[in-house]
Amino acid sequence: MTTTEPLNANPAPTADVLLAKSLRWNKKPAVRWIGIPALALAIFGVYHVNRGFWADVKLAENAVDRFHGQFNAGSINQIYEESSGGFRDATREKDFVELVSTVRRKLGNVIDSKREADMSENTRNEFTTLNVTYRTAFTQGQGEEKFVWQIKDGKALLRNYTINSRDLILK
Repeated sequence: MTTTEPLNANPAPTADVLLAKSLRWNKKPAVRWIGIPALALAIFGVYHVNRGFWADVKLAENAVDRFHGQFNAGSINQIYEESSGGFRDATREKDFVELVSTVRRKLGNVIDSKREADMSENTRNEFTTLNVTYRTAFTQGQGEEKFVWQIKDGKALLRNYTINSRDLILK
C-alpha cells in the first residue's frame, strides 16, 4: 500500500522556527536604532504628561480647600478677588457675592467634600483648565459643586463655579 503526498506540501513550522522569525526585527538596524528610542520616548511622554496632570489635580484640590475655607469664613469677596481675569470679566463681583452668600445662608458651612473621579483637562496656548466635581456636605444640606480652575504659573485660579443642590432650591 502506497500513500500519496501532495507535491507542494509544506510541513508545519516548528516552535523554534516561529520564535526565530518573530525575533527578526532585532536584526534589522532601522528598527533597533529607531524603534527602541521611539518607544522609550513615547513611554517618557506618557509619564511626563500624566505627571503634569496629577500635579494640576493637586493644585486644584488645594484651591478647593482654600475656597471652602474662605466660604466658611464668609470671605466671599476674597474668593472673587483671587479668581482668574476671565472669571472677573464674565461675572460681576456683586452677583458672585450674592450667589455664594445665598448658598452659605441656605446650606451653611462646608463640613465635608469629596472629589468625584470624573475630571478633564484642556491645555491652550496661555494656560490649562481643569474641571473637577465635588460632592459636598454642608451643615444644612448637600450639593454637587463644579469647579473650573485655570492652571498657570503653578497656581490654580477660579475660572467657573456652579452648584447643583436640591436642598438649596427647596429652602
